[in-house]
Amino acid sequence: MSRVCGSLWRVVLVVAVGAAVGVAARAAPLERPPSSPPPPIPLGPLAPEIVRKAMRGDFSIPSLPPDEAAARIEALLQNGEQDAAEGILGDAVARHPDHPRLLFLLGACTRSRFNVSDAAQVFAALAHRAPATKEGLCAAVVLRMDADHEVERSFDALRLLVEMHPSDPVLLWMLAVQCRAKNSNHEGVHCYRRLARMWRPGPVLLHQTYANLLEFIGSHEAALGERETAVSMERETWSVDSMASTLAALGRYDEAERLYREVLKADPRNVGVWGNLGLCLKHARRFEDAIAVFKENVRRDPGSVRPHTGWIECLLFLDRPEEAREKCIALRESGMRDPWAENVLEYLEWQLNRKADGKPMFVAPTAAELAARSPGNLK
Repeated sequence: MSRVCGSLWRVVLVVAVGAAVGVAARAAPLERPPSSPPPPIPLGPLAPEIVRKAMRGDFSIPSLPPDEAAARIEALLQNGEQDAAEGILGDAVARHPDHPRLLFLLGACTRSRFNVSDAAQVFAALAHRAPATKEGLCAAVVLRMDADHEVERSFDALRLLVEMHPSDPVLLWMLAVQCRAKNSNHEGVHCYRRLARMWRPGPVLLHQTYANLLEFIGSHEAALGERETAVSMERETWSVDSMASTLAALGRYDEAERLYREVLKADPRNVGVWGNLGLCLKHARRFEDAIAVFKENVRRDPGSVRPHTGWIECLLFLDRPEEAREKCIALRESGMRDPWAENVLEYLEWQLNRKADGKPMFVAPTAAELAARSPGNLK
């Protein structure tokens, strides 16, 4: 009787998953009539970083049967060698474009790096070619979620799929990635914690995204351990920048500054990191140094509001209200109207008029307090 109930339960789950994702393959960008041949995967423009690794010959890419190739790739992922796994994947999928597991691994690795559009090409082809497999069902669900279509229902379908195949870490990985994408942070932490027990040490993006989620729930110390693991696996600009941001959140500004400058030495055009460095120096109360960084950030990215507002904040902390006022006016005249800067400008003009009339000025101890004050709120 229990076996019958178990079988019925599985049938119900399959039907539920199928109902939740049935539209996905039909709605996929690579839709074809059932009688047509499977759509090709455009490997040229697909996942350029993965294809580049395969083409430059950094990895040994033996000619293996598809099941054996998939097993080798999963072993590399489990051992923390996502870079090497991706290098083999580009060649393996080119040799075996109809193999569901290889397609799934390629889509999963690409999606884990949040290359959503590239991953969608792979998942659409997989959902079309192998719709009845667990990989094809997962691909269809991910497509729907990334299109923001029936997200909660699709989440339930993905959870059921993981429950049906509890020993498949790649399915769990995709659930965890979707938790990150859809801001389901606590569930995501649970998924990544479970995944870390299954995959030791596991792919670099497991640790990177796990750290992101830990930070979102305020666990910066725990996040730092995951950042350190990610940097040890792939010391790239993105992993070093992320570790610097975690150190800054912990108030370890000197260490964060060194890492930000390491990134900028490798990639001086990375305007986001210029902004991160400026904020780090501002929080360290090194306001003159922060202004110098924000000036460089503005020079490299004049259309971004963030370095302008950071610059204004530093002027406020340095008690240079006239300069802060002029900077707010320049920001307005450039066409970049920022609500915070407008509020600050209104307050400063009111204060400076009081000063001109010989009345005492109110001193805001922090830029945040200053931004919150307006003439209507002050007595």
